[in-house]
Amino acid sequence: MSAESTVHALGIYKCPASLSNADFARKCSQVMEAILACPVPKRNILKYDLIIPNETLDEHLERLGMPTPKGTIVIIAEFPSFDALEEIAQLLKTPELGPILAGAREEFGFHIDSCSFAVDIVNMVK
Repeated sequence: MSAESTVHALGIYKCPASLSNADFARKCSQVMEAILACPVPKRNILKYDLIIPNETLDEHLERLGMPTPKGTIVIIAEFPSFDALEEIAQLLKTPELGPILAGAREEFGFHIDSCSFAVDIVNMVK
């Protein structure tokens, strides 16, 4: 299956002040693993990437007068089709997935201050 025939969704999640970046990344990973343990997501999510900022550029950004990242995690999930993504979206408030997301929201604010959308990934090679 080529990247052109799949659908990607991206979520940007801000780390609550009460958690370290490492703890937040671990909790986001646990949420994704719990979601993937359910049959429909397991069948419909081809892969996901958990993108975790590191401190490599912080010193350079500060010297340039630019802000350093404040605890943000990006999750990109790949689906075989829009219908597969839609099938999972329909489950978000059901007994299958709803409690996973509600528990994460209550425990550490997952999805309270976030932004999610579909994306086109264009790979550029120089």
